[in-house]
Amino acid sequence: MKKNIFIVTVFLLVLVGCLCGCKKDDKVTKDDKSNFPEWLVTKIDIIENSNDSVIGTVRIFKGEWNNSITYFIENNLSSCMFCDVYYENGEKVIFTEDAVYNFSTVTKNWELVYEFGKGLK
Repeated sequence: MKKNIFIVTVFLLVLVGCLCGCKKDDKVTKDDKSNFPEWLVTKIDIIENSNDSVIGTVRIFKGEWNNSITYFIENNLSSCMFCDVYYENGEKVIFTEDAVYNFSTVTKNWELVYEFGKGLK
């Protein structure tokens, strides 16, 4: 049962990401970069200045989990769903199996704050 809920939640997160990222611009920044933590601005600069022509689309979502602001960096080329989740201070979230289930079911207030790339052509 937990596995089915997890799969449905992951599907919904991806669907919301797709719906939020419908624009055709290379970059969508809903928040001014000056509102982002310094470590996140550094990551964004690396993404934007990458010479990798197969970057796909990278989206950054901001939400709440365990009474903390968290950032979820989604790269549509990655096979790892929750590899790039960070606390507001830049500390990477290390997931256990229970934490992944908890994260996928109780996070709230997700919003797309950054998007770069047009996806694969």
